[in-house]
Amino acid sequence: ETILQWLCFCTDDTPCIVPYIHNFIPSTFLMQTECAENTRNLAKIVVVLMSQLYFPSEELPNILSGPLTTVSNTKNWRDRGPLSPFLQIFVFNHRFLMSQSTLQKAF
Repeated sequence: ETILQWLCFCTDDTPCIVPYIHNFIPSTFLMQTECAENTRNLAKIVVVLMSQLYFPSEELPNILSGPLTTVSNTKNWRDRGPLSPFLQIFVFNHRFLMSQSTLQKAF
């Protein structure tokens, strides 16, 4: 929960969280369904905020690979559901910076 709070407050300064975000996003997706209600709500807020940030093009494959791998390893549809809105917003904001292979992984 402390990390989620930190991610919420650091969204104003994207360079501050870029080195760490690819480590935290996969677990944040799982926290949306597997934790207490307060933590679930905070995780939802973090995912929405992360989808709207602009990241450097060299970080995009790392940021996308975490949630895609984590969600593809689970069969629970509640774990997979939050990925779709995240991908829609994230890809829309970064589509011109993404390589063709990264775009194919997203779809």
